[in-house]
Amino acid sequence: MKDALIKSAVGFCVFALMFCLSLLSPLIPILSHRLGYALVFRLLGGRVINFLFFWPQTALMPGGVGRYWKDSTGLVRSMDPFLTRSTSFTAAICFWVVVGLLFAWFTRRLKLPIKIVLVYPVIFLIGIGVTYMMYLIGYGPYLEGP
Repeated sequence: MKDALIKSAVGFCVFALMFCLSLLSPLIPILSHRLGYALVFRLLGGRVINFLFFWPQTALMPGGVGRYWKDSTGLVRSMDPFLTRSTSFTAAICFWVVVGLLFAWFTRRLKLPIKIVLVYPVIFLIGIGVTYMMYLIGYGPYLEGP
């Protein structure tokens, strides 16, 4: 019992550390200008670069959440506020803590290297899935950027 609790705590710490490191993902497209943006763009693709750049805002939703309205061309014309900045940020933190606890519980029997390999796909797939589900029902985070 004590051993399983320690392994779960290690799994949660791995998740928390890797999640915090994932918030540095905008540095990849920003620093890619030094490597030659065209090369990085060709290797990763525009959607991946945009995803990496906006990942912290998508994961933590610091700008709030709104209901968006599209015009006949499919462009978003306005967003009505649904959750304020502080509410959406607090809800996002609580959500990721619960995800981290579930990750720790489900991976408690796995070895540390396997947990480290699994954590990034879990973080990004859950983040993409939640954001996609929000967009399906007409909601989305406020994203600020170029």
